[in-house]
Order: sequence, then C-alpha cells, then structure tokens
Amino acid sequence: MNHIYQGTILVNHIYKGTILVNHIYKGTILVNHIYKGTILVNHIYKGTILVNHIYKGTILVNHIYKGTILVNHIYKGTILVNHIYKVNVLVNHIYKGTILVNHIYKVTILVNHIYKGTILVNHIYKGTILVNHIYKGTILVNHIYKGTILVNHESLSAGHGKDSRLSF
Repeated sequence: MNHIYQGTILVNHIYKGTILVNHIYKGTILVNHIYKGTILVNHIYKGTILVNHIYKGTILVNHIYKGTILVNHIYKGTILVNHIYKVNVLVNHIYKGTILVNHIYKVTILVNHIYKGTILVNHIYKGTILVNHIYKGTILVNHIYKGTILVNHESLSAGHGKDSRLSF
C-alpha cells in the first residue's frame, strides 16, 4: 500500500518477500535497500543522510560527530574506524596486519609508523614533534633538553650511542 505524507507518495516495494518501506523525515525521503538479504537503512541525523553500506557481508555504518561524517572502511577483514578530535580526522591504517592509529595532541597529528615490525611513535613535547627512527634494528629516540633537540645516533665504530645537537 502506498501512503501519502504531506503531498509526497511513499512507495512500499517488495524484494524477495521483504517489504521495503520508504519513510520521510523532515522532508527527506529515506529509502531502504537490500543487498544480499540484508536491509540497509538510511538514517538522518541533524539533516545529514547516514548511509549504511555492506562490504563482503559486513555492515559499514556511517556516524556523525559534531557535523562531520565518520566513515568506517574495511581492509582485509578489519574495520578501520575514523574518529574526529577537535575537527581533525584521525584515520586508522593497517600495515601488514597491524593497526596504525593517528593521535592528535593540541591540534598536531601524531602518526605511528611501522618499520620492520617495530612501531615508531611520534611524541610531542612543548610543541615540538619528537620522531623515533630505527637504524640497524635499534630505535633512535629524539629527546629535548632546554629547547634543543637531541638526536641519538648509533655509532658505526664504537657500538654505543652518541648525541648530535640540532639547534633551531
């Protein structure tokens, strides 16, 4: 049966024995779809249509946080969720089966990298990004002392670390 709501015809469809109902919310038609036997429902949040997708049998749900659409992706069976922190999108990546998470500290994106199975984490100290590097299997950590970046290097001859100072 077709319904009419404020002059708009709402049409019910049937697909393989399932009734698909169109709804209207604040003048927008929300359409239900079916993909491989699963009902995909469109929702509206604060005037924005949130669409559910299906990828290889998994429902990917769009969320909205403070007016921004957060989209879930799937990569090789793992759900990658986008988060938002203070208007910046934090994206999860996967590299060789490990989830790399971006963090934000005071509006700066801190990116985790992986090199040969080791997670390299960026830190921030007083507005300066401290980057971890790897040289010949050793993690080289940047420190800050009295406003100067101290970079640890692996000594090629002696085998212990030495400091190099980068003034800026």
